[in-house]
Amino acid sequence: MFILFFSGNARAAIPAGEQLGQKRRLNILVTIKAIREDLYKKFDNVRDTRNKYLHAWEYDTKQQKGDAKRLINNTLLLFKSVVNMNLVVDKKGNQSISINPKLLKFLQKSNPGKKLSNITLN
Repeated sequence: MFILFFSGNARAAIPAGEQLGQKRRLNILVTIKAIREDLYKKFDNVRDTRNKYLHAWEYDTKQQKGDAKRLINNTLLLFKSVVNMNLVVDKKGNQSISINPKLLKFLQKSNPGKKLSNITLN
């Protein structure tokens, strides 16, 4: 489903899901079991911290270092969970990368006609 937006002479079709806030999209992903509860908490922490620094007029600058460390850790854990990338070395020493099958499917759809070499399914 797409929603059309008009702005002056420009018109854009935006998927309906884009109209939902980040928190609502995260709740939907948990409800349909697309992500686990622990990943939801990490996504939500990234969202909350982002909003704190981008939308708030005042914040405690003493928390910046801890917030940055937590965001980096959560973002790396989320990336690892989504990508699920591993280096695979066979008996002959040949190397390939193993990634999440859903990500591979997405990459294949996003890059029609391009060969994604040395990528195997987990």
